[in-house]
Amino acid sequence: MEGIVANLQTAFDNFANYTIFTIDIEKAFDCVSHTHIIRTLNCKRLGEFMIRSVATMFVNSNTSYGSGHILRSFQVELG
Repeated sequence: MEGIVANLQTAFDNFANYTIFTIDIEKAFDCVSHTHIIRTLNCKRLGEFMIRSVATMFVNSNTSYGSGHILRSFQVELG
């Protein structure tokens, strides 16, 4: 998340025009290689900045879950 936030902050600070987009890659961490996702985005010609923004989701990603006040976090891995 820190990488995404940093990329967004850079866009806000340095560019007069910027775009925020979402990408639904449900189950991508489970069954699609991250390299394949990035190659596909390159084929769609999204641009280097947008592709790097998506790629930040694949580096040191983690998720948290919990019940009540107890929250647990774990690293997201392919497979």
